[in-house]
Amino acid sequence: MTESWRVWRPCILLPRPVQATILSNNLTHFYCSSMTITNLIRSALQHEIKSTGKLQCLKLSRAIDARSLYHVGHQHADTIFAVATAQGKAGVAVIRISGPDAQQVLTAIASRPSPPSPRQMVVATLRDPKTREPLDRAMVVSFPGPRSFTGEDIVELHAHGGPAVVKSILGALAKLRGFRMAERGEFVQRSFLNGKLNLTEVEGIKDLVNAETDAQRRQALRQSEGELGNLYEEWRTIIVLSMGHMEAMIDFGEDEQFEDGVWESTQFRIQQLRTAINTHLDDGRRGEILRSGIRTTIFGPVNSGKSSLLNYLARRRVAIVSDIPGTTRDVVESLVDIGGYPVLLGDTAGLRTADDPVERIGIEIAHERLKGETDLKIAVVDVTRPRSQLRALKPWLDQATVVVLNKVDMLELGSEMLDEWVRDAKQLTPHVVAVSVKNQQGLDQFIRMLEKLLADHYGRQDGPALTNERHRSHLVRCVDHLGRFLAEEDVVLAAEELRRAAQCVGAITGAVDVEEVLDVVFRDFCIGK
Repeated sequence: MTESWRVWRPCILLPRPVQATILSNNLTHFYCSSMTITNLIRSALQHEIKSTGKLQCLKLSRAIDARSLYHVGHQHADTIFAVATAQGKAGVAVIRISGPDAQQVLTAIASRPSPPSPRQMVVATLRDPKTREPLDRAMVVSFPGPRSFTGEDIVELHAHGGPAVVKSILGALAKLRGFRMAERGEFVQRSFLNGKLNLTEVEGIKDLVNAETDAQRRQALRQSEGELGNLYEEWRTIIVLSMGHMEAMIDFGEDEQFEDGVWESTQFRIQQLRTAINTHLDDGRRGEILRSGIRTTIFGPVNSGKSSLLNYLARRRVAIVSDIPGTTRDVVESLVDIGGYPVLLGDTAGLRTADDPVERIGIEIAHERLKGETDLKIAVVDVTRPRSQLRALKPWLDQATVVVLNKVDMLELGSEMLDEWVRDAKQLTPHVVAVSVKNQQGLDQFIRMLEKLLADHYGRQDGPALTNERHRSHLVRCVDHLGRFLAEEDVVLAAEELRRAAQCVGAITGAVDVEEVLDVVFRDFCIGK
């Protein structure tokens, strides 16, 4: 470490014991990753920060990972703790402690004469640090930094999950000097700030915690393991490499032969990258839809069995079922797991000409949903009068619509008309099935049809899936800057467009200054994550 640092943003130096603090927007960093430090070096003016005597700005941590830089005030930062498992009564509750004084728990509360070997669980009696009253008999494990989730020293207490036990342990930890309860998502935030995770991996962890189906779990796991972040970092590297070539053109522009070769190869490389990003964006929002739930609309005439079908799929009574036409007025929604895919089913008002003003509003809402707020449509038709109903529903049918011919139990046994009506419906959409929701006849075939449709459209695609609107907006701006680069003839202006494009991609992973989005990313985490 040299004796001086050149930074490009305001830095306030405070004397010991507070030590130096970097202020950046609304976030005070006690822990800074090298990515963050790199991005401090970007302004038009340089402010030299010198290390004199007892006053220092930054120093290298003991981290093995070269990206990890600790603030010199690390030893004065808070040590945080929280319950990492779900709230409520349980067999085991995991209490996580992270920070410079985490190891103190092993002697002050766990009553260990000496710290156990790292990553080795041992039995210990937990005691109040002041009164020495026994609190619980628990398993204790330590993860010395930087080889830990947060990059700091971590201690975990695996105690009994009774509310009184957990409360007493949290109270004991709060008595230790420099210890406090963690804020929402603070463990993950420290992991990000210490260079252990990039922002896409952080978002992947959040999605993994919130995953309700196998498809959501698989997608979130791939993202949390870096699949998406690695792709974006690869793209950013291409742009940065091209920026270097443009700078070389600016510096050695007198050599026309050199300039022509570099310009052509750079344009070709950027054109290929722009095509790849556009292909990534043009995915029908599959990843985002899978993350939030596949919006599916059940529609059809009144009394065709829409609400009964919703209740069957939800495995509970979600919608009111009645012989009275117009019972369903508003959209009734339920999230269900079909073949591992999250399907947000919506039962709509029966489509007809209605006199009741409230029912008319419900029908208008159904029309609006069918026009644009749905990813999959299920049309339910009364098989006792299929032709007139299919004719009325034709404007809303397409190749992705599933037509359900319901109430086959009301047909005479061996009726030949059913095959004819199925053929008629298949002229409008290939996905047609005859069922009786009342008798549960044909519903297995219907479920298999839905599972295949979902797997074909939302199953694993080639390459990582775009999963977040935040990513999409940055990539759209990146493509715009790349397009301007390709159209620009001035080398200096073209290089500036590449710089802005690199910033857009870097903002996704946190490779550039992203403090304005940190609160958005971390606020939805649970306290102990």
